Amino acid sequence: MGLVGCKERSGELSKMSRWVLPGIMFIVLSTVMALVGLLPGIPAIIPSFR
Repeated sequence: MGLVGCKERSGELSKMSRWVLPGIMFIVLSTVMALVGLLPGIPAIIPSFR
């Protein structure tokens, strides 16, 4: 995105490299955090982590 790092390289990235892959990783990591109870105010979904 060019916020941090090389702005020339960010111009060469495709939409998938710029938005889709980080979005997928955000969803995956948020799901895992919810499963084990790392999100504030949400109890663990997996019983062994309660």
